Amino acid sequence: MKVLLAYKKSVFELYGQSPDDEVRAFLASGHESVQWLERSHEVQAESRRRVEEALGREDFDVDVIHRGDVTEVRGYDLVVTVGGDGTFLDVARGVIDTPMLGVNSDPSTSVGFFCAATALDVGALLARLDDAPRTTVGRLRVAVNGEVLPQPVLNDVLLAHANAAAVTRLRLESDGEVQSLKSSGLLAATAAGSTGWIYQEGGEPMALDDTRIQYHVRGVRGEPFRFAEQLAVRSLTRQAQLFLDGAHFVHPVTLGSVVTFERGPSVTVIGDIESKRAAWRAAQA
Repeated sequence: MKVLLAYKKSVFELYGQSPDDEVRAFLASGHESVQWLERSHEVQAESRRRVEEALGREDFDVDVIHRGDVTEVRGYDLVVTVGGDGTFLDVARGVIDTPMLGVNSDPSTSVGFFCAATALDVGALLARLDDAPRTTVGRLRVAVNGEVLPQPVLNDVLLAHANAAAVTRLRLESDGEVQSLKSSGLLAATAAGSTGWIYQEGGEPMALDDTRIQYHVRGVRGEPFRFAEQLAVRSLTRQAQLFLDGAHFVHPVTLGSVVTFERGPSVTVIGDIESKRAAWRAAQA
């Protein structure tokens, strides 16, 4: 089996590689915050080591890559991510038809909804990989002026002004209804993403087999959370941007452009993700 192992760099590691003298000076200061970052780095490094050992015991053919270097994933039988949901989301953008296994590198700091294992139990899961539960998770296809963006959206997408403090002007079409909006932007989420950002905004958790898009106009008092199968949005903002699954992929949207959201290609996730989400929802009640 050919496996791609994608890992995250810890904040401590990223700061240590910074060209900024002030950042490096802060790391050398011995401040309590730095000590915490260093401990987290050690936990994540140990997790990566354990995952690589577990893959080695199964005699898989493994390529190791930093998550930021993942583009289009082809020619692999399995993609393993070591990090949290952010790492999983980053890597998933390049995955079309390869099953993915998420390993939570530090469960003390990350919920890891998409992660079926930790470094402590990933070996047992890999040993019974063929029998492990699998979940089909829907994603969004986003297009700008009819041109489909190559990155399918697993969690959520924000369409907003490039300046977070500026007004976003949009014209929204959904299920025959047309709205002209002045807001802080439009947030649209998949069922999988409904327990993420949009939930923190006040949205509703959705079952993973729900094919609808949940969307919300941000920064408008009393604005409800709505659902639709498709969305079409015309930008009336001169400098708008699309933020797909976080801050690592940003696409510019010019004045007059039309952005469409619809159901896209699904992805196969190793693990019973729905049960994990159900347990989380019960804990929130």
